[in-house]
Amino acid sequence: MNLDPNLTQQGNILIVDDTPANLQLLSTTLSERGYGVRSALSGALALKSVGLKPPDLVLLDIRMPEMDGYEVCRRLKADERTRDLPVIFLSAIHETFDKVKAFAVGGVDYITKPIDIEELIARIENQLNICRLQQQLAAQNIQLQQEIQERRQAEANLIQSEANYRTLACNIPNCAVFLFDPDLRILVAEGVELSAIGLAQEDLEGRTLPELVDRQACLLLQPYCLQALAAEATSTELPYQEQFYLLQTTPVFDTREQVCGCTALLQNVTARKRAEQEILKTLKREQELGELKSRFVSQVSHEFRTPLTTIQSAAELLEHYNWSIEAKQERFQQIKTAVHHMTQLLEDVLLIGKVESGNLCLKLERFDLSQLCQAVVAELSSTLGIAHHLSFTREGEPVQGEWDRKLLQQVLINLLANAIKYSAEGSEVILKLDFSDSARVRLQVIDRGIGIPAEDQANLFKMFYRARNVGFIQGTGLGLAIVKNCIELHQGEITIASEMNQGTVVTVWLPLKPEVATSLQWDKMAITTPASRKVVMG
Repeated sequence: MNLDPNLTQQGNILIVDDTPANLQLLSTTLSERGYGVRSALSGALALKSVGLKPPDLVLLDIRMPEMDGYEVCRRLKADERTRDLPVIFLSAIHETFDKVKAFAVGGVDYITKPIDIEELIARIENQLNICRLQQQLAAQNIQLQQEIQERRQAEANLIQSEANYRTLACNIPNCAVFLFDPDLRILVAEGVELSAIGLAQEDLEGRTLPELVDRQACLLLQPYCLQALAAEATSTELPYQEQFYLLQTTPVFDTREQVCGCTALLQNVTARKRAEQEILKTLKREQELGELKSRFVSQVSHEFRTPLTTIQSAAELLEHYNWSIEAKQERFQQIKTAVHHMTQLLEDVLLIGKVESGNLCLKLERFDLSQLCQAVVAELSSTLGIAHHLSFTREGEPVQGEWDRKLLQQVLINLLANAIKYSAEGSEVILKLDFSDSARVRLQVIDRGIGIPAEDQANLFKMFYRARNVGFIQGTGLGLAIVKNCIELHQGEITIASEMNQGTVVTVWLPLKPEVATSLQWDKMAITTPASRKVVMG
């Protein structure tokens, strides 16, 4: 595997699939994207192709006759020449067992059929980028080891020639070199990295380490130099002044093989260290995305099951029985309600997805928040009947602010509907609006409902999280996550105070004029008005 960044092709990919149509489709698509493509109709042919010229990445179908994808991957990983070759499995199988098995035999990723081309390209690029970074890191390590060997070879001669020692130190990139006597007195301090870390040669040479003005530098070098004076070479990476350094100390022996001093080499390896950190971040992000995807699919599938069952049951009842007009209308209403619930779930998921991906900005307009509060309370009250009492109070004179009307409308509906849903019939839910602060307004939603367990309160704003005491009350765990994101887009704050069986107070602080970008147009969003929607609560 040799990913040369100077090549015109983006990487060489071997596609293994026993279906010619699949090979043709993937080969054409990847070739058009600039990749070099080879194909094989069986596992045996794939192994021969890899043996002749290893590709940069393998797209491997699992289900193939004679030799399946698992066996092909095992053989590749058993061969020292191809064990580091990244393998992405392709399969129409969705079972967790098969995915686990794919990773167990050495696969780096797993894509289910039918294949989304953009997802495939993104995953290919991610693996190729990881390979490039690993190769760069390996090359840097080889180069570093070569430099270390060269320096150690030179140290034997540098004892006799201080001039040569200084010359070598000045020509080692990103380094500072020190020569110490047995009392840790600095005989030589040289190298371009001295000035980079704020040290001057004239302030160092002739002084012992404890005499240095820069105590941090003393503490950095002293313990390792003492080890070197005890005839023990050291090599370690240390943070210093927001940089990363490789510190190597080596004992210096006289002609009688007695330790007569030591050397310390300090090399700036920040670029390499940050490359390693980027690789780890990329791997962690991939793992988090995989976990989020699995959780999302599981939760949404579960939420769809109930309305789908309702639709199916109502349809079967209408088909097999003679119903009165009123009874039919009741069944039709059940179907409409279930469809509406599914549609709303998708809209909420799309909305929070846009927020999480950073693709959602505010469309600010100047308006009186108290009027919006009154409108939302009036609308919800018209649907409650006598089941709950919903009231609105205001403190201070109304002040117009700049907010996104539709987002705040959604916040109010979500919070009020949550309070209603988790309160007993006949109880009161209060919406308070306070203009006392000159720079921001305070919204509070107060209920006397079931409350929230203390151990659940820290997790309430996580997607799909629901408190353990909700019982059979329907919900998806998305409502509060949406609210929190909408508030944070306004640079506001939200807090929750709650006691079990006593009620909950949700407090929202909103600046009168948030300093945020407002370029995204809301007419492109899948958001409906309160009159035509039900809000999914957490």
